[in-house]
Amino acid sequence: MVAKRGTTRRARITLPDKASDPPRRYSAINGLVPVNDRRMLQFLSRRTRVPQSEYLREAIRDLLRKYRDAFEGSPYEDEEPL
Repeated sequence: MVAKRGTTRRARITLPDKASDPPRRYSAINGLVPVNDRRMLQFLSRRTRVPQSEYLREAIRDLLRKYRDAFEGSPYEDEEPL
């Protein structure tokens, strides 16, 4: 007996016009961190009920503020990290 092959429907995806898109507030980023740091971050997140992503955003903001002098003369010179 031959199994009947099912048909699949494919949804047509239409992308919105880039000019009318609202600006994105967040962007995904990937990176590697030491295993123990990751475990400590997970523990802290569970203990405090603050998402890990919030701690990472805070760390990036602090780092950008620390090195704000590196942005002199760049398009980001006057911007403050969100």
